[in-house]
Amino acid sequence: MNDARSFGERTFGALKYKWFRWTWIGAFLSTAGSWLQSVVLQFIVASTYQDEFLSGLISFLNFIPALLFGLVGGVVADRVSRLRLLITTQWLELGLAGAMALAFALGWDEYWVVALLTFALGVAISVNGPTYFAFFPSLVEPRDLASAVSLNSMQFNIGRVIGPGAGAFLLAALGAPVVFGINSLSYVALIIPLHLIPGHREKPPATGETGWQSFTSGFRYVRRKPWLQTMLLNRVVQALFAAQVVTLLAVFAVKELGYEAEGTGFLFSAFGVGGVVGAIAAASITTRVRRELLIPAVITAIGVTQVALAFARSTPLVLVAIFLSGVVYIGGGQTAFQTIIQIGVSDEMRGRVMAMLFTIFVGLFPIGALVWGFIARSTGVAFTFWVGGLVMVVYGLAVFARPRWLAESAAGSVEAGEPPQGSSA
Repeated sequence: MNDARSFGERTFGALKYKWFRWTWIGAFLSTAGSWLQSVVLQFIVASTYQDEFLSGLISFLNFIPALLFGLVGGVVADRVSRLRLLITTQWLELGLAGAMALAFALGWDEYWVVALLTFALGVAISVNGPTYFAFFPSLVEPRDLASAVSLNSMQFNIGRVIGPGAGAFLLAALGAPVVFGINSLSYVALIIPLHLIPGHREKPPATGETGWQSFTSGFRYVRRKPWLQTMLLNRVVQALFAAQVVTLLAVFAVKELGYEAEGTGFLFSAFGVGGVVGAIAAASITTRVRRELLIPAVITAIGVTQVALAFARSTPLVLVAIFLSGVVYIGGGQTAFQTIIQIGVSDEMRGRVMAMLFTIFVGLFPIGALVWGFIARSTGVAFTFWVGGLVMVVYGLAVFARPRWLAESAAGSVEAGEPPQGSSA
């Protein structure tokens, strides 16, 4: 795992590949638009209804399709052209974002309309997400896969930084329909480079299995790899006990800290800045630090920052806590964990494995959001932060006591007849 290249080469090496670079730029612009819409929509729901449960329900409807359809999306991504599937889902998401803009422009912005469009967008994302995660490794060489994962996380979180602040400004200046319209147009930035990528950049889809055989073979693959089972379990715990930091942050800002749209946007931006810093560090650290030390340390740190956020009340302390939460939550719990998995799986199984990761985290995310939103109605958001944080700390310490679970991901994870780690990217 030791990589002797410089920090810059380890972190930014993937940008030397033309099609990855153009796709990365398009994904960044599209992500910024998506975050712009997401934060504005959360603020509108939180400020209009002043109800933790209804706010959590919107997050639930956005993410629950991943639990219902994410695994199917992974099977499809391993059986058809991932590039063509990506293009199709991107056009679908563009149309749904445009429908949201039209609904607000015409005054059809009742809660049920917003909820329906949110669910439909979630269905599209449940196919697009696993497909994108399975596709982008084909744009770089294996040695730059960690860089590619880190840069994708980085663009996502740079978008998280820019989107909320811009969304708050545009909402106040131009109104919700314009915000949602801008998000719809932002999808074009990714659709164009995807249309230009030569088809031969992608390996032929797997053949010789029925859809059901492809579905079950993914589970058999994971069952043969204890390290991969442990990595997926880590994501289960994070989805169930750390989700509220993201899904209830707007309610926490509005009801418990008394922030307006601008202040709420700053909190999301601080979380995003932390995510960018964490993602930059992840590409280098993941290939140089022993995983049996790195992973439990990240889990424990996620819990500690949640507890700190629960008890922070002054604006400087809140910003520091949410920034550090972004560093470990995004840089460690998402970027580093995904890098380890991407490097360790074979390409013909990549869609199904990434669909499991996507389904576990994105699919369980709404369950955590809904449950914690319901609890927060009676206890307040801060209570959900520190209780979930405490569980994360305890789990992280438990993983420290079982290093052999994660040592298997550093050695012995390649079975007979399978390519070495990363060789299939």
